[in-house]
Amino acid sequence: MRGNLSVLAAFVRRDFSTARSYALPFALEMAQALVTLVLFFYLGTLVDGSRVSGGLGLQTSYFDFALIGLALFEIVQVTLVSFALKLRRDQETGTIEALLVTPARQTLVVIGGAAYDMVRATLLGALMLVLGVVLFGFRPTLSGPDAVLALAAAAPATMVFFAAVGISLAAFTIVFKETTAMVSFVAVGLALFGGVYYPVDVLPAGLDSLAQALPFTWAVDVFRAALLGGDIPAGRLFLLIGAALAAIPVAVALLHAALVHAKRTGTLAQY
Repeated sequence: MRGNLSVLAAFVRRDFSTARSYALPFALEMAQALVTLVLFFYLGTLVDGSRVSGGLGLQTSYFDFALIGLALFEIVQVTLVSFALKLRRDQETGTIEALLVTPARQTLVVIGGAAYDMVRATLLGALMLVLGVVLFGFRPTLSGPDAVLALAAAAPATMVFFAAVGISLAAFTIVFKETTAMVSFVAVGLALFGGVYYPVDVLPAGLDSLAQALPFTWAVDVFRAALLGGDIPAGRLFLLIGAALAAIPVAVALLHAALVHAKRTGTLAQY
């Protein structure tokens, strides 16, 4: 376990050292986050907050409703795309084979490639919540110990599940090479059907059912209920945890199969 953490820490240090030499992206990401919050703050002045409860018993404004969805989506989106993007970059720079012949497990190498981006996205999502408190009057309302426990369980479950999805997309990248469109499609689908901008119950019949079946929707509902004093959807929390536990072995199996296929066909470093 300690050895695995050391490998992940080494990847984080490597990517942080690279990112630190380019200061502009940090500033632009923070500026983009602030602009997004300003946009939704003023949009919220046009929306009746009583219409965004989503069956969770929320008493909140539209801005507070959207803020939690935006912060969580920032984290999940980066988690989804980073594995495939980093793997693709290593293929293009010719470093993928060198990384995979190191003593570290191949799965750990792929996970480590996206570890820094996941940390960065988590910090940016947290920063959005802080900006909401400091600049826009967002006031989280934890409803009690149940809310704290729900957050403590939902946060790692969400990260694990979408990391597993991201690893699966990386496996497709190894085999099919160009999967940018597919990764973008998944991210956009989550934004549209995951309840980031509006309650999913406003969607037409059929699409509503699809949205209710998405683990991202479960995560958003749990976070909103916990942070806005709503009714904790325990059923969705348990489904989210179960999905996370089931997704990891599937993702690892897909990645292993993709690596075996690429090595057998000699296409691992192709791009």
